Amino acid sequence: MARELPLVSVVVPAYNAAATIGVCVESLLHQTYPKERYEIIIVDNNSKDDTAGVLAGYPVRTLSERRRQSSYAARNCGIQASRGELIAFTDSDCIAEPTWLERLVEGSEEASIGAFAGRVLAHQPVTVLEQFAERRRQVSQDASMACRFLPYAITANVAYRRELLAALGGFEEALISGGDAALSWRLQLEQGNTIRFNREAVVHHKHRSTFRSFWRQHRLYGYGTSMLYARFSGYRKSLAYETWYGARRVARFFFRGLSRLIRYPFKRKEPAVYFAEHFLEVLCTISRWTGLVKGWGAPSGGGVPLRVSPSTAVTVSVIIPAYNREQLIGPTLESVLAQTYTDYEVLVVDDGSTDGTRAVAESYVQKFRGRLRCISQPNQGLSAARNTGCRAAAGRLLAFLDSDDLWKPEKLALQVPAIDADPSIGLVSSMAEVVDAQNTRVLRIKPEQRPGTTLRELIDRGTAPPSTFLARREAMEQVGGFDAAITKGLEDLDLGFRLAAAGWKLVCLEQPLIRYRMHETNISSEPVGTYRGYAQAYGKLLAHRQVDIPRAQVRRLAAKYRYLYGTALLRQGSFAAALGELWRAVRIWPLVGLSFRRPDGPWWQSGMLVMKPYAALCGLGVSCLMNGRKS
Repeated sequence: MARELPLVSVVVPAYNAAATIGVCVESLLHQTYPKERYEIIIVDNNSKDDTAGVLAGYPVRTLSERRRQSSYAARNCGIQASRGELIAFTDSDCIAEPTWLERLVEGSEEASIGAFAGRVLAHQPVTVLEQFAERRRQVSQDASMACRFLPYAITANVAYRRELLAALGGFEEALISGGDAALSWRLQLEQGNTIRFNREAVVHHKHRSTFRSFWRQHRLYGYGTSMLYARFSGYRKSLAYETWYGARRVARFFFRGLSRLIRYPFKRKEPAVYFAEHFLEVLCTISRWTGLVKGWGAPSGGGVPLRVSPSTAVTVSVIIPAYNREQLIGPTLESVLAQTYTDYEVLVVDDGSTDGTRAVAESYVQKFRGRLRCISQPNQGLSAARNTGCRAAAGRLLAFLDSDDLWKPEKLALQVPAIDADPSIGLVSSMAEVVDAQNTRVLRIKPEQRPGTTLRELIDRGTAPPSTFLARREAMEQVGGFDAAITKGLEDLDLGFRLAAAGWKLVCLEQPLIRYRMHETNISSEPVGTYRGYAQAYGKLLAHRQVDIPRAQVRRLAAKYRYLYGTALLRQGSFAAALGELWRAVRIWPLVGLSFRRPDGPWWQSGMLVMKPYAALCGLGVSCLMNGRKS
């Protein structure tokens, strides 16, 4: 018996697409795929032209996404409304061949395949810009599927399994460009699925035809690339490398273009694009580089897209990242069970544990009556694990709890009304009790002074522990979640900086609502990681030019923690790495030694402290040269 063809939902985002959407829909309506086995969903993303009027004449489902101006937000809106087992995507300026869907879903019976990609060809290139885009294989699935890091599928021609989109949380709306690559790579890295390239499934794409749109397109490519660098360490390249590589390309193509112009009298039969393509390549490189530099200075997070088709409607999603916490996670889950507020779900994200952490967590499923889910991923660090939980969460509020901390029973009952009192509040925290490993004795209250609730206060006083955080979902989406590049503490301070910079209010309740357990494996007990986290958080804030901050103070703090990070590396014997960090510290603030001046110290102390970092630099430099020691 022949296998029944899967039900497919075709989702097309549209923004000011009145000129092209009609032809696109016509091509989708005339597919050879059985009519009863697919649906067409067009999502109008706040168009200013007559896109809605054009669509009114076609038998398709039309939705409107006005919450966020983003093609990824529009696609997520379409996913939420879809019914298909497979969800296919194309663009409003694409024309699908009649056999497109039929060819695209080939191989869907193989469970290991998570996505299906098809070819994207140019549609009748007429202008020089369109011909150039075709010649350089722009928007080419052949090129994307051959990516050296990992293959990825362009959203102009791809289909994903619905359950995998739900597990991944859909597209990352925080990304401006590159969301298709991010989703494909997460599919392979987090879910372990593959992408099948069905070359016979073809759509034809209309390339940009004006210089303004052409420049903007490549600038967005550059901006998106910088955001992908921040999310995927294996793909990352330095800004210095990108600048050097871009300068080489500009020089090479500029002189090649001049050479062709000189030979112009002898090659008059060549098309115009033959003489223009090298200069256009220079334009592409410069445009992409400007976007890359702009994205480099922007604050980046881990990306927290909307959840796809949540199975339950709850108010709070409790996210517990865990790595080798077999002995500690049980009491943590018991503290959630003891909450007097009950409208919540629990997501335990096992971050590649090698012990029985997941088994312990799964033993609590029955106690939570189906409100607990366990998610596994390869080890990526605390921030990445929290972001994975955010993507899978169903709640409108996100509560974070480290796998070795404990909540007091009234924690959620007090924080939920506090955050609901004002829609401009993005995060509510509280004080914490520091207790011993057995939870028998209170050692002190943390933090020692009340945490900051504005950007300037955060710079002075920091934040409360992340296990006290209850965040509004849209606030987390706006800033992109936790920064996965900050792996050992201080990601909470960076998140607070970005929330405050984005205009969200922060509130801290005075009573301690959590118990912070002190034990040998505390992440915050490692000085190297702590100092590095502070240096990263203040360095990112300093690089954010659009925010009004006391820049001199932030520069001093960034230099101070960079210096402390270097001295901690020095104690570990990592001489070359310590040399680099001390050099960065004095570059940020040449008088970094004054950060350690005591108010009651003698007058001559200042001069000694100013000279100390430079003496250390000289000593380390000589040591590395003479002994050839490596970190």
